[in-house]
Amino acid sequence: KSSGHVRTMMDLQKDIQGRDVLVVEDVVDTGRTITYLLKTLAQRGPKSLRVCTLLDKPSRREVPVDPDYTGFEIPDRFVVGYGLDFAQKYRNLPYIGILREPLSFDDSQIALPLSLQGEAETPADAASEAKVEDSE
Repeated sequence: KSSGHVRTMMDLQKDIQGRDVLVVEDVVDTGRTITYLLKTLAQRGPKSLRVCTLLDKPSRREVPVDPDYTGFEIPDRFVVGYGLDFAQKYRNLPYIGILREPLSFDDSQIALPLSLQGEAETPADAASEAKVEDSE
């Protein structure tokens, strides 16, 4: 779940004035973070400013934002794997999966592969069901 607060942890070190800028995001969810970032970057005078996201959850929007480029539109489910984590775990999965409910810190948690049509595959339909383990 999103905290609802956005803060800048590190600023750009290069000037973007007059340059084409593409912001690459993993997941666009509530839209708060990307909207904040777009407003901040727009004040720096880029020639163009566009957003590319791998995963988009439009059903979670709290502020209107429409990415220019979207890999996949997905349902409002918590996804892990392929770099996405829950409590610093599951990011090493070789696929993007939906974390089964309830969300917990239990190492036996199972993540089902996410069909890129937006629905979770059932265990019977999944090519493989992976027991997720901490790689650290």
